[in-house]
Amino acid sequence: DLNITINGQKRKLEEWNREVLKGFYSVFKAADADLQFVLLTGVTKFSQVSVFSGFNQPDDISMDEHYEALCGITEEELYSTFEEQIKVMAVRYKTTEEGMKYKLKRKFDGYHFSSDMLDIYNPFSILNSLSKKRLSDFWFRTGTPTYLVRLLSHFKENLNELTGKYYPTSSFVDYRADVEAPLPMIYQSGYL
Repeated sequence: DLNITINGQKRKLEEWNREVLKGFYSVFKAADADLQFVLLTGVTKFSQVSVFSGFNQPDDISMDEHYEALCGITEEELYSTFEEQIKVMAVRYKTTEEGMKYKLKRKFDGYHFSSDMLDIYNPFSILNSLSKKRLSDFWFRTGTPTYLVRLLSHFKENLNELTGKYYPTSSFVDYRADVEAPLPMIYQSGYL
């Protein structure tokens, strides 16, 4: 979806890229009888953008509680699988194991894919932290999307006002980057 999101201001190029994606997805339609489960990922949500017209409309599981732990690491998985690494980090940070768990939670827990709010840790960030034995903004360093920075530079409100609040699922379903309503793009980019 990068070619669509980076061209948000260039409508003709965005439409051309959308047509290219339609061609890509039409290959799925040709293989429909042989496909049972296909997982498509990307930054933005395109279910309403008609890029899938060449292929049966996919089932968007983004906020489906049955799949809420699919794309991350749960707290239970983190503690049971990485107990030793957490202990090593606790020594490095001169804290207890519980203290280190708290630090990891404050830094990397925050993905929520359903209204039940099962805590999901960002796998890229938590695995890098455990491997490198340090707390850092690993996700941010992968490259904040230029389009998101551009969008937020025009946002007139204080970004801190967006955090720490409950938002209904409907707040996240838009696919267009909008200066007046940046929440969907911030969420879909993994920053909220």
